[in-house]
Amino acid sequence: MVMRQTRNRDRVDVVRAHRFDTTAFLLANQPNCLRLARTESDALTGRRLRLLQPAELASLTPSGSWCLAVIVCPGDTIDAVAAWASRLDPKDRSRVWFFLSAGLDAASLLKPWDRAGLGDPLWTDFKGFLDFNQVFANDLTEQIYQDHKGA
Repeated sequence: MVMRQTRNRDRVDVVRAHRFDTTAFLLANQPNCLRLARTESDALTGRRLRLLQPAELASLTPSGSWCLAVIVCPGDTIDAVAAWASRLDPKDRSRVWFFLSAGLDAASLLKPWDRAGLGDPLWTDFKGFLDFNQVFANDLTEQIYQDHKGA
């Protein structure tokens, strides 16, 4: 799990009421990761997901309730993501989550984030679609709750 989950009685009601008020961007580059992002977009109903191409990242200016899931496969780098995130308000950097394909060297891959001085990255690894789907869906639910509790 990338985010620490909150357990409150009103959680289900808040998420149900606001699940379409949060945009989850899915960024992928390599064919295997693109396939996973498309499958997630098709599978996770009841949420607002938007597939994002790497070329679109530089012009992305999210506002309100949002998150960015960066799906990293062999051959990917996160240099462009780190450069983009350095323009974010520091409080919004925790909305950027990295999902690393199993077996990748997290320390090496996440160095651009560290070099940019962005703090500790939120990341986990995954072994396949079901693994990714479970963690991503839980984290998205938590983001929706955090953004809308008390609304």
